[in-house]
Amino acid sequence: MPHIPQLTAEKNRVRLASERALRHFVNRFLRFEPVTDLDRDKMHIPNHDLIRTPHIEVTEVVEFELKLRNIREVLVNFWIKGQTHKAKPAG
Repeated sequence: MPHIPQLTAEKNRVRLASERALRHFVNRFLRFEPVTDLDRDKMHIPNHDLIRTPHIEVTEVVEFELKLRNIREVLVNFWIKGQTHKAKPAG
């Protein structure tokens, strides 16, 4: 089928409308009281963790470098300043 701008625009319009309706339905369903955490696990939907994760406070000064690896992909390397190795600091 040839790419016609009007068909593409209509397809995008229908997809957006369908996504909105589906997201609304799923959000209502997941907030429905009988849906338990076990049900969410079975559906492979992550349960929100209510326990705060402890964080380690980093006291060392770090150096870093940014590299563009691919389009829209940035590689970040960081290490403790002054170290001879480039192992990542704990935490």
